[in-house]
Amino acid sequence: MWDFQRNYLGYLARTTAYGYYLFDPYPPFGTERGETPTVFDAVYEEPANRLTNGLRMIWLIPALFVALFVGVALFLALIATWFAIVFTGRQPRGMFDFILKVTRFNVRLNGYGLLMTDEYPRYGAPSALPAPGPGTPLPPPPPPPPA
Repeated sequence: MWDFQRNYLGYLARTTAYGYYLFDPYPPFGTERGETPTVFDAVYEEPANRLTNGLRMIWLIPALFVALFVGVALFLALIATWFAIVFTGRQPRGMFDFILKVTRFNVRLNGYGLLMTDEYPRYGAPSALPAPGPGTPLPPPPPPPPA
């Protein structure tokens, strides 16, 4: 079940990033990353904290409020980004960074809500991987988890 959820979150991250104008190549269906510049990795944590899992729905409430407020701002930023791309052919870097942070936060929030990690999601938390600069090749995809 954990592997299914991991694959779901990876696909969700790729399709959401594509829908939010973060990259142009259409994401392939399934678990393969393809040409998309997204890197998603989740590591199985054992053992899970039972108290944390039992209170997860209560602890999710503050993060859901944050997700609601940044979601409204995300909606407005996506509209502005679309107009910027249509009229200038480029996406402003500030909008790109904001959309990327919200996307990362939402994927972390989903992983926390699906009981995949005990790490509480924080908006604006740095990525474990450095962001590739212009012309920087993407890191290779992570190996599949052992069965």
